[in-house]
Amino acid sequence: MGSLAAALLFPSVALAIPPGLKRAESIACTGTEELVLTRRYIDAPEGDGVVAEGTCKVTLTDCHVVARGHAVSAAGDAVVVIRNSTLRGGKSALYLGDRARASARGNTYSGGILVMGRADYDDQGGNETQRTAEATVVAPAEEVGDEVGDQGDSPGSGAGTVLPEDLRKSRPVVCRKNVKAITVKKRVIEAKRDGIVIYGNCVVTVEQSLITSDRWAVAHNGKGKLVIKDSVLEGGRGALLVRYPTATIEVAGSTLKGKLEKPAGVEIDDQGGNTFVARD
Repeated sequence: MGSLAAALLFPSVALAIPPGLKRAESIACTGTEELVLTRRYIDAPEGDGVVAEGTCKVTLTDCHVVARGHAVSAAGDAVVVIRNSTLRGGKSALYLGDRARASARGNTYSGGILVMGRADYDDQGGNETQRTAEATVVAPAEEVGDEVGDQGDSPGSGAGTVLPEDLRKSRPVVCRKNVKAITVKKRVIEAKRDGIVIYGNCVVTVEQSLITSDRWAVAHNGKGKLVIKDSVLEGGRGALLVRYPTATIEVAGSTLKGKLEKPAGVEIDDQGGNTFVARD
Protein backbone atom coordinates (compact mmCIF):
# COMPACT_ATOMS: atom_id res chain seq x y z
CA MET A 1 0.00 0.00 0.00
CA GLY A 2 2.82 2.38 0.86
CA SER A 3 4.53 2.13 -2.53
CA LEU A 4 1.17 2.45 -4.31
CA ALA A 5 0.40 5.66 -2.40
CA ALA A 6 3.85 6.99 -3.22
CA ALA A 7 3.35 6.23 -6.90
CA LEU A 8 0.05 8.14 -6.90
CA LEU A 9 1.65 11.11 -5.16
CA PHE A 10 4.78 11.07 -7.24
CA PRO A 11 4.13 9.54 -10.68
CA SER A 12 7.85 9.42 -11.47
CA VAL A 13 8.34 6.88 -8.66
CA ALA A 14 7.96 3.30 -9.81
CA LEU A 15 6.02 0.78 -7.77
CA ALA A 16 9.00 -1.55 -7.53
CA ILE A 17 11.70 -0.90 -4.96
CA PRO A 18 15.04 -0.09 -6.64
CA PRO A 19 17.29 -3.16 -6.69
CA GLY A 20 19.47 -3.75 -3.65
CA LEU A 21 17.42 -1.60 -1.25
CA LYS A 22 15.76 -2.84 1.92
CA ARG A 23 12.27 -1.48 2.67
CA ALA A 24 11.77 0.48 5.89
CA GLU A 25 8.99 2.60 7.41
CA SER A 26 9.33 6.15 8.70
CA ILE A 27 12.27 6.60 11.05
CA ALA A 28 12.65 9.11 13.90
CA CYS A 29 15.89 9.92 15.70
CA THR A 30 15.72 12.03 18.87
CA GLY A 31 17.92 13.00 21.78
CA THR A 32 21.61 12.12 21.42
CA GLU A 33 21.18 9.11 19.15
CA GLU A 34 23.31 8.43 16.09
CA LEU A 35 21.62 6.65 13.21
CA VAL A 36 23.27 5.26 10.07
CA LEU A 37 21.03 4.22 7.17
CA THR A 38 22.51 2.49 4.13
CA ARG A 39 20.66 1.24 1.04
CA ARG A 40 17.18 1.73 2.50
CA TYR A 41 13.88 2.41 0.75
CA ILE A 42 11.79 4.47 3.18
CA ASP A 43 8.14 4.91 2.25
CA ALA A 44 6.02 7.38 4.29
CA PRO A 45 2.63 7.90 2.58
CA GLU A 46 1.18 9.85 5.53
CA GLY A 47 3.99 11.97 7.02
CA ASP A 48 7.75 12.59 7.04
CA GLY A 49 10.20 9.92 5.98
CA VAL A 50 13.19 10.54 8.26
CA VAL A 51 12.96 12.84 11.29
CA ALA A 52 15.99 14.02 13.29
CA GLU A 53 15.60 16.13 16.44
CA GLY A 54 17.61 17.14 19.50
CA THR A 55 21.32 16.50 18.95
CA CYS A 56 20.72 13.39 16.89
CA LYS A 57 22.99 12.63 13.92
CA VAL A 58 21.60 10.78 10.90
CA THR A 59 23.66 9.52 7.95
CA LEU A 60 21.89 8.36 4.78
CA THR A 61 23.91 6.62 2.08
CA ASP A 62 22.49 5.14 -1.13
CA CYS A 63 18.94 5.55 0.19
CA HIS A 64 15.61 6.31 -1.47
CA VAL A 65 13.09 8.23 0.68
CA VAL A 66 9.52 8.93 -0.47
CA ALA A 67 7.15 10.88 1.80
CA ARG A 68 3.87 12.78 1.65
CA GLY A 69 5.39 15.37 4.02
CA HIS A 70 9.13 16.12 4.19
CA ALA A 71 11.36 13.31 2.92
CA VAL A 72 13.95 14.30 5.54
CA SER A 73 13.17 16.71 8.39
CA ALA A 74 15.72 17.97 10.94
CA ALA A 75 15.27 20.41 13.83
CA GLY A 76 16.92 21.40 17.10
CA ASP A 77 20.68 20.81 16.85
CA ALA A 78 20.39 17.71 14.70
CA VAL A 79 22.98 16.88 12.03
CA VAL A 80 22.11 15.10 8.78
CA VAL A 81 24.61 13.70 6.27
CA ILE A 82 23.15 12.64 2.90
CA ARG A 83 25.17 10.81 0.24
CA ASN A 84 24.12 9.40 -3.15
CA SER A 85 20.43 9.29 -2.17
CA THR A 86 17.08 10.21 -3.68
CA LEU A 87 14.66 12.31 -1.61
CA ARG A 88 11.07 12.90 -2.79
CA GLY A 89 8.69 14.86 -0.57
CA GLY A 90 5.23 16.34 -1.00
CA LYS A 91 6.16 19.31 1.22
CA SER A 92 9.91 19.23 0.59
CA ALA A 93 12.77 16.86 -0.06
CA LEU A 94 14.72 18.32 2.86
CA TYR A 95 13.50 20.55 5.70
CA LEU A 96 15.95 22.10 8.18
CA GLY A 97 14.73 24.15 11.14
CA ASP A 98 16.17 25.75 14.28
CA ARG A 99 19.96 25.15 14.27
CA ALA A 100 19.94 21.88 12.34
CA ARG A 101 22.76 21.24 9.86
CA ALA A 102 22.93 19.11 6.74
CA SER A 103 25.72 18.23 4.32
CA ALA A 104 24.82 16.70 0.99
CA ARG A 105 26.67 15.22 -1.98
CA GLY A 106 25.52 13.37 -5.09
CA ASN A 107 21.79 13.41 -4.32
CA THR A 108 18.58 13.85 -6.31
CA TYR A 109 15.80 16.00 -4.81
CA SER A 110 12.14 16.28 -5.73
CA GLY A 111 10.22 18.76 -3.60
CA GLY A 112 12.93 21.33 -2.92
CA ILE A 113 15.01 22.34 0.08
CA LEU A 114 13.60 24.39 2.98
CA VAL A 115 16.11 25.92 5.40
CA MET A 116 14.65 27.96 8.25
CA GLY A 117 15.90 29.92 11.25
CA ARG A 118 19.63 29.42 11.86
CA ALA A 119 19.82 26.09 10.11
CA ASP A 120 22.59 25.47 7.58
CA TYR A 121 22.72 23.50 4.32
CA ASP A 122 26.19 22.54 2.99
CA ASP A 123 25.96 21.64 -0.71
CA GLN A 124 29.11 19.62 -1.39
CA GLY A 125 28.36 19.14 -5.08
CA GLY A 126 26.68 16.68 -7.40
CA ASN A 127 23.17 17.40 -6.14
CA GLU A 128 20.27 17.75 -8.57
CA THR A 129 16.76 19.13 -8.10
CA GLN A 130 14.04 17.80 -10.36
CA ARG A 131 11.88 20.57 -11.85
CA THR A 132 8.67 18.64 -11.20
CA ALA A 133 8.58 19.87 -7.61
CA GLU A 134 11.36 22.40 -7.27
CA ALA A 135 10.97 24.70 -4.27
CA THR A 136 14.35 26.22 -3.46
CA VAL A 137 14.49 29.88 -2.47
CA VAL A 138 17.35 31.83 -0.90
CA ALA A 139 16.19 34.44 1.61
CA PRO A 140 18.69 35.76 4.16
CA ALA A 141 17.50 37.76 7.16
CA GLU A 142 16.41 41.36 6.71
CA GLU A 143 13.96 43.63 8.46
CA VAL A 144 10.80 44.35 6.51
CA GLY A 145 9.82 47.95 5.86
CA ASP A 146 6.82 49.84 7.20
CA GLU A 147 4.71 48.79 4.24
CA VAL A 148 4.07 45.45 5.94
CA GLY A 149 4.21 46.56 9.53
CA ASP A 150 0.68 47.91 9.60
CA GLN A 151 -0.65 44.49 8.62
CA GLY A 152 -0.07 43.12 12.10
CA ASP A 153 3.05 41.04 11.52
CA SER A 154 4.90 39.57 14.47
CA PRO A 155 8.59 38.56 14.63
CA GLY A 156 9.65 34.98 15.10
CA SER A 157 11.22 32.02 13.37
CA GLY A 158 9.20 30.67 10.50
CA ALA A 159 8.35 27.07 9.95
CA GLY A 160 7.79 26.20 6.85
CA THR A 161 11.92 27.60 1.95
CA VAL A 162 17.21 27.62 0.97
CA LEU A 163 16.22 30.21 3.89
CA PRO A 164 19.26 30.94 6.06
CA GLU A 165 19.24 33.14 9.15
CA ASP A 166 16.19 34.87 10.62
CA LEU A 167 13.14 34.96 8.42
CA ARG A 168 10.37 36.99 9.98
CA LYS A 169 7.01 35.34 10.52
CA SER A 170 4.00 37.45 9.60
CA ARG A 171 0.26 37.32 9.91
CA PRO A 172 -1.76 37.32 6.67
CA VAL A 173 -1.38 40.53 4.65
CA VAL A 174 -4.20 42.60 3.16
CA CYS A 175 -3.47 45.33 0.60
CA ARG A 176 -6.57 47.54 0.64
CA LYS A 177 -7.97 49.92 -1.97
CA ASN A 178 -6.46 53.03 -0.37
CA VAL A 179 -2.92 51.55 -0.31
CA LYS A 180 -0.72 52.12 -3.38
CA ALA A 181 1.86 49.39 -2.86
CA ILE A 182 3.05 46.73 -0.44
CA THR A 183 6.23 44.68 -0.47
CA VAL A 184 6.34 41.37 1.37
CA LYS A 185 10.02 40.45 1.57
CA LYS A 186 11.80 37.62 3.38
CA ARG A 187 8.70 36.55 5.26
CA VAL A 188 6.88 33.38 6.22
CA ILE A 189 3.08 33.58 6.22
CA GLU A 190 1.08 30.57 7.36
CA ALA A 191 -2.65 31.26 7.10
CA LYS A 192 -5.87 29.41 7.86
CA ARG A 193 -7.66 31.46 5.20
CA ASP A 194 -5.89 33.43 2.42
CA GLY A 195 -2.22 34.31 2.90
CA ILE A 196 -2.19 37.59 0.94
CA VAL A 197 -5.33 39.42 -0.20
CA ILE A 198 -5.21 42.27 -2.74
CA TYR A 199 -7.92 44.87 -3.44
CA GLY A 200 -8.24 47.86 -5.77
CA ASN A 201 -5.19 49.03 -7.74
CA CYS A 202 -2.73 48.05 -5.02
CA VAL A 203 0.63 46.82 -6.36
CA VAL A 204 2.03 43.90 -4.39
CA THR A 205 5.55 42.46 -4.58
CA VAL A 206 6.26 39.13 -2.92
CA GLU A 207 9.99 38.50 -2.76
CA GLN A 208 11.98 35.69 -1.15
CA SER A 209 9.02 34.57 0.92
CA LEU A 210 7.10 31.42 1.76
CA ILE A 211 3.31 31.79 1.69
CA THR A 212 1.19 28.81 2.74
CA SER A 213 -2.55 28.79 3.31
CA ASP A 214 -5.48 26.45 3.81
CA ARG A 215 -7.28 28.45 1.10
CA TRP A 216 -5.45 30.60 -1.48
CA ALA A 217 -1.81 31.53 -0.94
CA VAL A 218 -2.56 34.79 -2.80
CA ALA A 219 -6.10 35.99 -3.57
CA HIS A 220 -5.88 38.86 -6.10
CA ASN A 221 -9.26 40.59 -5.91
CA GLY A 222 -7.99 43.82 -7.46
CA LYS A 223 -6.83 45.27 -10.77
CA GLY A 224 -3.23 46.12 -9.92
CA LYS A 225 0.09 44.38 -10.55
CA LEU A 226 1.35 41.35 -8.62
CA VAL A 227 5.05 40.52 -8.75
CA ILE A 228 6.32 37.22 -7.34
CA LYS A 229 10.10 36.78 -7.10
CA ASP A 230 12.09 33.85 -5.68
CA SER A 231 9.19 32.71 -3.53
CA VAL A 232 7.06 29.66 -2.82
CA LEU A 233 3.25 29.84 -2.83
CA GLU A 234 1.15 26.88 -1.71
CA GLY A 235 -2.55 26.83 -0.89
CA GLY A 236 -5.16 24.23 -0.03
CA ARG A 237 -7.46 25.60 -2.73
CA GLY A 238 -4.63 26.83 -4.89
CA ALA A 239 -1.50 28.95 -5.15
CA LEU A 240 -3.08 31.96 -6.88
CA LEU A 241 -6.59 33.30 -7.45
CA VAL A 242 -7.07 36.22 -9.88
CA ARG A 243 -10.56 37.71 -10.25
CA TYR A 244 -10.20 40.62 -12.72
CA PRO A 245 -8.99 40.34 -16.35
CA THR A 246 -7.13 43.66 -16.05
CA ALA A 247 -4.76 42.39 -13.35
CA THR A 248 -1.14 41.74 -14.35
CA ILE A 249 0.94 38.92 -12.91
CA GLU A 250 4.73 38.65 -13.14
CA VAL A 251 6.54 35.57 -11.80
CA ALA A 252 10.29 34.87 -11.66
CA GLY A 253 12.33 32.15 -9.95
CA SER A 254 9.39 30.90 -7.93
CA THR A 255 7.44 27.73 -7.17
CA LEU A 256 3.64 27.77 -7.21
CA LYS A 257 2.09 24.63 -5.74
CA GLY A 258 -1.60 24.23 -6.39
CA LYS A 259 -4.24 25.51 -8.78
CA LEU A 260 -3.93 28.80 -10.67
CA GLU A 261 -7.43 30.22 -11.15
CA LYS A 262 -7.75 33.29 -13.38
CA PRO A 263 -9.97 34.86 -16.06
CA ALA A 264 -9.33 33.81 -19.64
CA GLY A 265 -7.81 37.18 -20.50
CA VAL A 266 -5.12 37.10 -17.83
CA GLU A 267 -1.70 35.85 -18.89
CA ILE A 268 1.03 35.11 -16.36
CA ASP A 269 4.32 36.74 -17.39
CA ASP A 270 6.69 33.81 -16.77
CA GLN A 271 10.14 35.39 -16.58
CA GLY A 272 11.95 32.10 -16.11
CA GLY A 273 13.13 29.82 -13.35
CA ASN A 274 9.62 28.96 -12.25
CA THR A 275 8.00 25.65 -11.34
CA PHE A 276 4.22 25.22 -11.44
CA VAL A 277 2.98 22.14 -9.58
CA ALA A 278 -0.67 21.51 -10.42
CA ARG A 279 -2.90 19.85 -7.84
CA ASP A 280 -6.54 18.86 -8.01
